Amino acid sequence: MADLVHSDRAVARRILGGDQAAFQELFDRFFPRLYRFALVRLGGDSETARDVVQQTFCNAIEFLFRYRAEAAIYTWFCQICRNVVADHF
Repeated sequence: MADLVHSDRAVARRILGGDQAAFQELFDRFFPRLYRFALVRLGGDSETARDVVQQTFCNAIEFLFRYRAEAAIYTWFCQICRNVVADHF
């Protein structure tokens, strides 16, 4: 787990430094998983799930400087997604 968090911290730093490839890799890896995560919580509403995940990415990138690497970055994204779903309702 420590290696994953260290790797996640490095990815976050790259993205904060403006590395578009690092962002694209993270997006490609997380979007499908977060979409499924949101879809279940939204009762199968695929359009809303897509919007929620897009908002999740916007929020996460805006506040990425707050990521402290105390947990995996995917876990951090999931919490943001939960908040966006809650805001939707």
